[in-house]
Amino acid sequence: MAGQGRTDQQNVALIGDMLKIVPILYFNDGQILCYDKVRGKKRAMKKLFETVDDKMKDHRQIVGLINSTAPELQQKAIKTLSKDMEIKSFIACETGAGSALTVHIGPNCLGIMFFDALPDNYVNVTP
Repeated sequence: MAGQGRTDQQNVALIGDMLKIVPILYFNDGQILCYDKVRGKKRAMKKLFETVDDKMKDHRQIVGLINSTAPELQQKAIKTLSKDMEIKSFIACETGAGSALTVHIGPNCLGIMFFDALPDNYVNVTP
């Protein structure tokens, strides 16, 4: 029987992969939740940029980016956000997401966050 030995979550992920469904996730009080599901990577990136444009209070905010094994997505996002939304301030993690986060979100993911000023606990870990 198909799916035997797999969890429901694994079956959903397998079907999502087959249909090329890309979830757009967000964090709320330490939980990873689904904001939307889009079919195809190009549509997902478009929806992600639309969401950033909609949710940002001010395009003068600082935009932070992080990726899990997808530096090319991060560079594409910087180009698109700076060109289309005229965003000027970026913090981009060049080493990628940590292993704990990558285990939960998977490979080839891009995270975008924005804030008015650097957090008090910001530590620059890049050389």
